[in-house]
Amino acid sequence: MTTDIRRSATEELAADMPSGFRPDIEGLRAVAVLVVLLYHAHLGPTGGGFLGVDVFFVLSGYLITSLLMKDLLRDGARALPQFWARRARRLLPASLALVIVTLVVARYTLDPLKQVDVGHDAMWASAFIINIKFAMGDSYAAAQTTPTPLLHFWSLAVEEQFYMIWPFLVYALTRVKWRTRGYALFIMGALGVQSLLAFVWFSPWAHTPVFFLLPTRAWELIAGAMLAVAGTKIVAVIPWRTRAIAAWVGLIAIGYCVVTYNDTANLGYTALVPVLATVAVVAASNARQQVGPARLLGAKPMVWIGNRSYGIYLWHWPALVLMDAKFGPLSAPARIGILLGAVGAAALSYRFLENPVRHSDWLSRLPARSLALGGSAVVVGLLVGTLMVHFPRSFASDAGDAAAPTLPGQSGATDTTLTQVPPTTLPGVSTTVPASTSTLAPTIAVTPIAELLAAQRTALDEAANIVKVPKNANPPVASAKADKAGVYRDGCVLKEGDANLKSCVYGDPAGGVKVALFGDSHAAQWFPALELLAQDRHWRLEVFVKSGCPSADVRIKKSYLDPECVQWRTNVTARVAELQPDLLVMASTEYDPGGSDVGQDSDSVWRRGLADTLTAMRPSAKQLLIIGDTPLPAHQVPNCLTAFPTNVHYCGAEKAKAVNSSRIALERELAGQFDGHHVDTTNWMCGTSFCPVIEGNIVMWRDNNHVSATMSAFLTPFLAATIVPLLS
Repeated sequence: MTTDIRRSATEELAADMPSGFRPDIEGLRAVAVLVVLLYHAHLGPTGGGFLGVDVFFVLSGYLITSLLMKDLLRDGARALPQFWARRARRLLPASLALVIVTLVVARYTLDPLKQVDVGHDAMWASAFIINIKFAMGDSYAAAQTTPTPLLHFWSLAVEEQFYMIWPFLVYALTRVKWRTRGYALFIMGALGVQSLLAFVWFSPWAHTPVFFLLPTRAWELIAGAMLAVAGTKIVAVIPWRTRAIAAWVGLIAIGYCVVTYNDTANLGYTALVPVLATVAVVAASNARQQVGPARLLGAKPMVWIGNRSYGIYLWHWPALVLMDAKFGPLSAPARIGILLGAVGAAALSYRFLENPVRHSDWLSRLPARSLALGGSAVVVGLLVGTLMVHFPRSFASDAGDAAAPTLPGQSGATDTTLTQVPPTTLPGVSTTVPASTSTLAPTIAVTPIAELLAAQRTALDEAANIVKVPKNANPPVASAKADKAGVYRDGCVLKEGDANLKSCVYGDPAGGVKVALFGDSHAAQWFPALELLAQDRHWRLEVFVKSGCPSADVRIKKSYLDPECVQWRTNVTARVAELQPDLLVMASTEYDPGGSDVGQDSDSVWRRGLADTLTAMRPSAKQLLIIGDTPLPAHQVPNCLTAFPTNVHYCGAEKAKAVNSSRIALERELAGQFDGHHVDTTNWMCGTSFCPVIEGNIVMWRDNNHVSATMSAFLTPFLAATIVPLLS
């Protein structure tokens, strides 16, 4: 008797699961994909267009859980392979086609170094774990600055990972004998709350992993899943007028978020708005269509776009990235044309690939066939990605070796090889970094700065005429991006989520002269030269560097990072007060105003912020040196050199465009006001009118704004001529 009751209750619950085609959901999918397209194409006021992915997550959780729970209640564990088989047929053939086409087009539109990067991304994307790769790297906003055409696969990876894990939980919940719905809602709610709290709690400290990883994104999918489990009966308890009004409010709220949010913010609890708004729109399923937004969303054009939203999402981003790489910067009409082309490609994919595979009788007859198809798609994606990694377009030139450049007082190219000695424990600091000793000759000559500048100008004017990448380029162009200062290797360049100082002491830890290096990555780029000097002269060199945080106390556009920067500067100020260095060396790149400084003149903001920093820190240091920011190249230098190995001049920049003269003058003035010194690095990197990217055989830049470690070490005589007199 009990079994009959349980069976009838189970059957009743299965029948109450939402089912059937929902035109309004297809229309909501259309809204989600359209705002993503506009955001990625920088069209209209859509700074929060990335939230279209959040809408997709809610819809996926709702639809997948509706189908899955109904099948599991009816068929038990036998429904699991059927579910995964359907997912494989629906998602993997189209994603594989996109990966292959992207790699083929990238072969002709991207430089060889980017081809290798895209090959690696293709391997991660094919295995649907590329979100993990991105979580270990730059933020979503930063990733779009130097984009990969497969960046958008992060959200597909999150969903695929959800599809692999979620069915086991749903199956376990359907095995509950009594009150299945209640237990399911309780367990799902508990998991969703934990995920949401992790999203809110960790966002200020680990914004990038929080953005990309499933554990902190699962709550959005679970929100849709809980609505599905609530079923039609529970939803119907709410009066239809209330649901209709809530749906309109939800649709308007989504639009509001798209216009007002931006990808540099720490969304925190405000991310609930688009998620709950989507839930409200979906929950209005039984509201009268003439009152709710279902009639608008269910219009034929919206349904047509919604049906093809997966393909549109797949094709639009690679098209934008690859065409911009080849022909950019693209005009607004060109970007619109590319989006329309992506819609056309999606329509073809939907008609001739996605639907035939999805509805194949032969494949659907046995789940093993579909799963084998999916596994084959993953393997093929891995193989084509591997081919791109190992066989990029050749970028070798027929140039011979070039002579290593020298400066007055140097006998040859600077040797930056360092050997490690046992760690030195420092009083009052918990973390230690090994000190290092140099294999160089014991003395670095101090040459008059005027003599160095005259010799360097001649060398750089000659470098402007270099045509081909030398065979003995140092560092090799293919590995120039990795030519970073040693502080990166030692973990002394703090990343997002870390404002606590580490013991980063170099040179002679017991040295009587104490030098502190403070700033962002543009301070870190001078570390190779400073370390050589510290070793040579037995200085104690202590490093305080955080990526993305200016030395000036200004607000930055990454609002989630700004509080970290404030705390970090506070910590550095306290440590410098304790250290009482003989010399404080500061350097930083320029930042566009953010937060309360938005709309103000950037130089005025920087003047105020730098003055605040100097007011706090200058009394603690005997001497102050501000190193002016380097001129900026016009290109990603290693990539440009591989794309134009026989036209090196193209990769350089006109001096007038590369130098921010107003910022240099501002910092020079402030240095004087605070009884400090300023050094202009413009003529260290630029000749009379042109800023080359190769000097002799040295590749001067590792990207589009950081000096290579090799070049930094080569410029040691300039820092010696500047610093040694200050400490004499």
